[in-house]
Amino acid sequence: MFPSVNGIELVTSVKVLGVWIQDNLTADMHVDCMLSLCRMSVFVMKRLRDQGLALHNVFQASMVTRILYALPA
Repeated sequence: MFPSVNGIELVTSVKVLGVWIQDNLTADMHVDCMLSLCRMSVFVMKRLRDQGLALHNVFQASMVTRILYALPA
C-alpha cells in the first residue's frame, strides 16, 4: 500500500501519454518497457518473415515509431 497525503495516493511511477515517468525522473522504467515491446515485435516479425512476408513497412510502422515517440523529451 502506498502512503497518501490528504487523500492523494503517492506513487513511484505513472504512465502519461505512453511514457513512463518515475519519481526520480530517470527513464529506466520507460526504456525497459520499450525494449520488452520491441523484443516481442522482433519475435513476431521473425515468424512473419519465415512465412515469406516482406517486413520493411511492418518494421517501420511498429518498431521505429515506437522508439522515436518520446525521444525528444
